[in-house]
Amino acid sequence: MNLSIFSSSHTTQFQVLTGWINWSFNVFPLLRPALCNIYDKMSGKSQPHADIYLNKALKEDLAWLARRLNSAPGILFFEAYDWNPLIETNMTIYCDASKLGMGFWIPETLLGFFSPIPFNPPKDTIFFFEALCVLSAIHWYCHTMRSDPSLNQRLRLTVFTDNMNTVHIFDSLKAEPAYNPILRSAVDVLLDYDVDVRVLHVPGEQNTVADAISRQKFSKLPSLASGLVLRTFTPPRDVLGASPL
Repeated sequence: MNLSIFSSSHTTQFQVLTGWINWSFNVFPLLRPALCNIYDKMSGKSQPHADIYLNKALKEDLAWLARRLNSAPGILFFEAYDWNPLIETNMTIYCDASKLGMGFWIPETLLGFFSPIPFNPPKDTIFFFEALCVLSAIHWYCHTMRSDPSLNQRLRLTVFTDNMNTVHIFDSLKAEPAYNPILRSAVDVLLDYDVDVRVLHVPGEQNTVADAISRQKFSKLPSLASGLVLRTFTPPRDVLGASPL
């Protein structure tokens, strides 16, 4: 995709481009984050010949879309997306975040992970940290499970969070521009590692272990999940403004 031809275009030209991209989602629905910044730029523009300029975020979205389409296999089996996340999952992870940190844990392995809040994040809100924690859990699962050569089938992951905004953006793959890099990063790792994920809501009072980890209340963990082993994790660098390792 030659982005230079769109360096300064009219609203109608972007509407045509958006239509083409939307059509591709019939085959590649996971690529919906590509339209985040286009919609943001077009918002409020009613004049068909109003100029729209490409900012850095919009260029990154379009370049990401082009890269993913160029590497796509060309065939999508929709039945792979039809599964019950409560009974047909390979693993379940619970996530939570607070102003003190982020935490997730895996009940079936009694393994937990903690990370402090990153320094100077793009968005200093609990919503951002909740979504970042879910993304970190997805990355951990994909990298960990695919390190086992015996697991060569499509894998399924269920993630629980008590933040409804986080559930919504991962379910719809639509978010405000500040949160869109989280969705793009999630789609990248899911496609690269052939994993399906479902993010579901859990009431806060039922998310006690992840809550204790995120609030650094580590002394409570033995009574909440006896035998839990706690480790640390580092959130994906690409959503924090750094280049991936």
